[in-house]
Amino acid sequence: MEIKTFQQLKLFLSDFNNREFAFDTESEDGLDYLKMTLAGFSLYDGEKSCYVNCYQNPEYNEIISYFTKFIQTYKPTLIMSNAVYDMKILYKHFGISEGFNPVCTVVAEKLISDTEYNYGLKELTQVKLGRSVVDFKTASQYGFNSPQFISYAEADAVNVWDVWQIQKEELKRENQTYLFEQVEMPFQFVLRDMEINGVLVDQTELENLAGETIKRIYDIEEQMLRVFNKTHTLQQGLYDKKEFVSSPVNFNSPKVLIQLIESLGLEITEKTDSGEKSVGKETLLELKDKHKFIELLQTYKKLQKLQSTYVENLRNVDKDGRIRPTYNLVRSGRVTCSPLQQMPNPKKEENKEIGLNFRKVLIPTKGYKFVCADFSGQELRVGAHVCNCKNLIKAFNENKDPHLMTANDVFSLGLSEQQLTQGTPEYKDAKKKYESYRDKGKNCLNFPIMYGTTAGGISKRQGVSYKEAYKWIDSFFETYPEIKQTMDWVKEQLSKYGYIEDMMGRRRRYPDYKNAAKREKEFNERSAFNHLIQGFSASMAKIAATKVLEICKKYFVKFIMFVHDELVFEVKDEFVDDFVKELKPIMCGCVSLKVPIEVDISIKTTF
Repeated sequence: MEIKTFQQLKLFLSDFNNREFAFDTESEDGLDYLKMTLAGFSLYDGEKSCYVNCYQNPEYNEIISYFTKFIQTYKPTLIMSNAVYDMKILYKHFGISEGFNPVCTVVAEKLISDTEYNYGLKELTQVKLGRSVVDFKTASQYGFNSPQFISYAEADAVNVWDVWQIQKEELKRENQTYLFEQVEMPFQFVLRDMEINGVLVDQTELENLAGETIKRIYDIEEQMLRVFNKTHTLQQGLYDKKEFVSSPVNFNSPKVLIQLIESLGLEITEKTDSGEKSVGKETLLELKDKHKFIELLQTYKKLQKLQSTYVENLRNVDKDGRIRPTYNLVRSGRVTCSPLQQMPNPKKEENKEIGLNFRKVLIPTKGYKFVCADFSGQELRVGAHVCNCKNLIKAFNENKDPHLMTANDVFSLGLSEQQLTQGTPEYKDAKKKYESYRDKGKNCLNFPIMYGTTAGGISKRQGVSYKEAYKWIDSFFETYPEIKQTMDWVKEQLSKYGYIEDMMGRRRRYPDYKNAAKREKEFNERSAFNHLIQGFSASMAKIAATKVLEICKKYFVKFIMFVHDELVFEVKDEFVDDFVKELKPIMCGCVSLKVPIEVDISIKTTF
């Protein structure tokens, strides 16, 4: 049924289910928030369906106004295919920012299923309902006022409703309802705001950074060539005859790299699925300390990737100078942020060899500051709680340094309680004296074991024998036996059920675990243990972000980024202090753990 007038809409809604219905929007300008227009919207309550045609409609304003009042009056549940997209339409064209409960079939399916198919409405309709559907591109070719397009749009709302009827039962059966309703759906408002707000890009600084990156790539390439007694050469363009610098060696060719590395007397043990030698991350990690060329190659590859995936994407800003990232939910429960996910943090050890700060191109609006908030030692604190690890819980509650404490036990440093307690003069001296051991406690044991590392991983990263690495891990488990017990429990759960659930109920499924080969089983076990921590950490960050959204309204704050679990806000100068004062206790109190939650907050003029 097509609706084109205000009176037709009023009559249709007079006996419509005003508490819960499918809602699907159509835009002629795709995903670009600044450009997206409203061609129309579809409604279906399980009995009645319609398509409200807004395209070139003289009664557009009356229709929008009446439907807005309808939503504000009844505060319904809106069942949507891609909730964030439809919520952006609601915000931009109806002025509706809240007062409804979102349901998103894409997110529901990601909680229900670990399959790799696309989670869009077309795919879900085919998989869940066995129906073939026309896609937007095909339907829109007939024109937005055509019977074909109207039929397509109306069918979308019907399909969204029918898919959801199946999914809500599956969510119950999979024990995912609480997670879906209390964590993921409220978080849709955060995602919507971030995708609307975007972040300002300093184009001048970006071009400077692009030039610096290219120069750095050239310099590293020159150093790599010198290893093989070669250098760059000048070449002439085939058509324009302009001279350009060329490398006589293609460092991007796996075949060439294998030959070069083996010519240095290094052995490549990593293989591809087809059994060929591989120059992947594992190979470079294993060979890193064996020749300077490997370190140069690692940095070279990182910089090339940053140039192509980060710098180039940041040039594609919207007309207001802001980039609006796309967020995506992954299996662990975390969200990726494209293209900003590729942005390295210059403070992290693994990024220091890059030598460039890629974050400085993101800037606040004039008269504003960035307020950045990040959970401190989140994985270790969550791990202590999840495993009920007595020594770690004690350490956090007594303000001990967990990394120095691990180093003290594993490497028998003989430090006193005072030397392990942060804030004391003795601790300050001990931290400085045993800095290298503390670094091993942090980056070789505490965090890597929580992430699921192996003795092989420690051996490669630290350049020690397998025997020594096993010894370190055994000492770690002697200090924190509950972590080993939890890992053993994970194996039992996988053998029994084929999946693991974190404390919020988020599942990670391993259907082939029982029949997997030993190596694959061990990988699944590490991944499943890590899920207990990563999954809950992801939910914890989402709950915090959702709670903070309330004070964003109070201080007119823009929630602009959620990158690597770091929450980033754009705050007017005059409100920064008051906002920060309320921000920290909200984040620290977002969930209840057996250890205190700590949050690091910084105020910046660039990201």
